[in-house]
Amino acid sequence: MMVILFALHIFILFILTNGQGDTSEIISEGRMQYQLLRERGNLPKYGPCWKSALETVDEGCRELSEETQSDIALSLSNCFLEMSGLETYHCDTDKKQNVRQICISAMTDRAFNVYTEFYTHTLNMCWFLRGQIWQETISENTLKVGKQLETSAVQQEKLLQIQRESLEIQDHMLKHGKVIENVLADLSSATQNHQEMLYVMGQTINNLQSWLVGEVSWFNTLVFYIGFGIFVIIVTSTPRTITSRLPILSLLVVHIFVERWACNLILNNGTYRNSAKDLYGDIYDCVQLIRYVFISLCFGILIYKAYFHDDILSNTRNALDSIYKQNTLILKKLESKNTSMILPDKTYLVYKTNMHSIEDNDCRDIFEDKIMKNGAIFSKKLSEDLVKDSIFNSVSPTLKRSKYNLRSGQNTPNGFE
Repeated sequence: MMVILFALHIFILFILTNGQGDTSEIISEGRMQYQLLRERGNLPKYGPCWKSALETVDEGCRELSEETQSDIALSLSNCFLEMSGLETYHCDTDKKQNVRQICISAMTDRAFNVYTEFYTHTLNMCWFLRGQIWQETISENTLKVGKQLETSAVQQEKLLQIQRESLEIQDHMLKHGKVIENVLADLSSATQNHQEMLYVMGQTINNLQSWLVGEVSWFNTLVFYIGFGIFVIIVTSTPRTITSRLPILSLLVVHIFVERWACNLILNNGTYRNSAKDLYGDIYDCVQLIRYVFISLCFGILIYKAYFHDDILSNTRNALDSIYKQNTLILKKLESKNTSMILPDKTYLVYKTNMHSIEDNDCRDIFEDKIMKNGAIFSKKLSEDLVKDSIFNSVSPTLKRSKYNLRSGQNTPNGFE
């Protein structure tokens, strides 16, 4: 490959050498104009203008076109006109084609002749620069190809030496091939025996791993649910939440069995033989999910029971307060009518006494029925005897006072109207 590249470069150099006869005049003219331009750049007064024009030539000749050739010729013409003391024309600053044409057409004959001459010189200088660049590129590439050929020759020698050494190694390998084959056969049989032993050991370790993970998860389950059970008993010790204790404890027992069932299902799965970390991670995720569901249900039951709790003791106490207020109001009304009461006759007094005894018995029966209905809750909070005594102690004075007032009244029944 390197030989082909070297031959290609030699062929290109041969073509360029033979083709120089056609363009030798153009290149020599361009070399002369370019050297003259570089010498003018060293002038003390007008040197900057010629240096700027030289930079324009170097940049414009890389991508030569009609516009760039015109720009180069205009910059060179302005430098020559400035050095000659004539008027300059900055038409190269106008990028529009029609404006540039108008500017060039407005030149004097002398200035236009200078522009035309430099326009021709520009082409010659660009030919010279391109030839120089191409020759330099060819020379550099030729040197690179030569160095690469030298490097490739050295590498070829090294490769031949390596091939000789590899052949010797292959001979040694062939000699020891049969010995290695026998050793590999013995190694294969030993490996098979070891594989069977490792399989048995792995099965044992897997069972031990499952047992250890199961025991750890079981201990974790006991600690969690015992702690949560104590927490539930403490939280549901208030009268408002005590009704939610039994459902939550029942749900706790159910979730213990569900959690153990899920753990056993994962432990019996055969996909975790090689990774205890994955096994424990899956068990942990499953247990956490089950516990989150359990805790959510428990708090839902607790909130529901607490929100819809019906305090029978408070309701009964309110009813007793209402009865007490009614009795107090009746007592006040009876006391207010004491002044206007007339002592009744004996027959009317006996009649009223019987009526009050009947009312007393009816009132006692009514309160006994209410107390019997709510006896389960009153037995924890307030004694039944205390409730009865407080009720009849508040009612009996009223009845006694009414009887006493009836006895002290007049013998006319109109006193109660």
